[in-house]
Amino acid sequence: MVIQRLSASAPVRYLTQADLAGLSGQVVYRYRELANVSQSGGG
Repeated sequence: MVIQRLSASAPVRYLTQADLAGLSGQVVYRYRELANVSQSGGG
């Protein structure tokens, strides 16, 4: 899923397995919620 386009020169840091393991379910849920609002143009 593409959430937002970045410029070709924008630095991108991918999450590591340790980063992912440290995220709580609540954080992930909220991120998805914000991404959906942003994608629909409501944010």
